Amino acid sequence: MGKNYYKILGISPSSDIEQIKKGYRRAVLSWHPAKTKVDKADAAKNFKEASEAYDVLSKNETRAIYDMFGYETLINGLYDDSKIIFPAYQFNKEPIEVYQKFMLEANPFVRIIDFDGRSQQGSMFGYASLGLNWCPDTTPHDIEVTAECSLEEFYFGCQKDVTYKCNLFNDDRRTTHEEIITKRIIIKPGYNKNTILTFPKEGSDRMNCERGNLIVKLTEIKHPHYRRKTNDLHYTVTINLLEAISACAIRIETLDKRILMLSVDECLNPEKTIVLPNEGMPIYHENPAIIAKGDFIVHFNLIMPLKVPQARYEDLRKILPIS
Repeated sequence: MGKNYYKILGISPSSDIEQIKKGYRRAVLSWHPAKTKVDKADAAKNFKEASEAYDVLSKNETRAIYDMFGYETLINGLYDDSKIIFPAYQFNKEPIEVYQKFMLEANPFVRIIDFDGRSQQGSMFGYASLGLNWCPDTTPHDIEVTAECSLEEFYFGCQKDVTYKCNLFNDDRRTTHEEIITKRIIIKPGYNKNTILTFPKEGSDRMNCERGNLIVKLTEIKHPHYRRKTNDLHYTVTINLLEAISACAIRIETLDKRILMLSVDECLNPEKTIVLPNEGMPIYHENPAIIAKGDFIVHFNLIMPLKVPQARYEDLRKILPIS
């Protein structure tokens, strides 16, 4: 059924603008919170409804929609296929401001001053605000949050909770309230810091458009031992000079805690790298049956002795390639 704005102001549907003003004046003087003796909560409610009724009926465009199509069409908007003919109306003004502006405009000298620095709203068929050809902003209100993940979480996958604030419609589908929502998201093996997860229609409500999306962006926590580059893992082993020049096994611990022994049969230097294929990060694929990984790339950090006894120089000349 909706609200009967004419009944709220105590006037008939055929009333002209002067009668609308008189009806509004009577109503707000009866329900003004500072003037009435009735219950403050009831007074505030009626005062707001009177201000809303005047806001609708005092403008040709909103009154025409209300008279022709009714309250429900006024608050939900008028559409022709996908085109917005009339945007959904929402009373989002402070009632006391409507009252003060009304009383001020009753002064015949008020037109001399442009109080808010803006021109008035356009005509019913114009392109200005609230005109029938006005194109309101229909961009959904998306919400973006970030979730921090370790390399291990990107490797094995995990579940994480993200908490965010969003605005949701009240029962009247016009006003909104703020809610704090916690959502559990799934991090699949192979995701990375460039992965963006989109959850449709889990963002904020906004007039004249669909509910926005929740967008979760992932960030990577720096690991103390491993460095990720695309899908490859880089790992640095610290060795001394004796280990570098002798053929020995190098102990490697992978991200998933497996121990690998690298058999090296040549001298090692800081520029040397060893590539272990398919031992890096998982590569995400929508088909879980397709399993692939990047490479595990081993670098070497050579620690030189602080001092070599002069008596050993001759031995070093025999084994080191000194030109």
